[in-house]
Amino acid sequence: TEVMREIIKLGLNYGLHVSWDKLNISTFEDTHTFTLERKTKTPLPPLNTP
Repeated sequence: TEVMREIIKLGLNYGLHVSWDKLNISTFEDTHTFTLERKTKTPLPPLNTP
């Protein structure tokens, strides 16, 4: 996970992309893949919130 984080950090163009420290990186060992999600400052409400 740390290696992927460093690769992503080095590959990002800070003028065009979200800063690496504002991303959540989720890894899936069984499929050898990962996903990137933008961190939010405030938690999103649950989907069933009116």
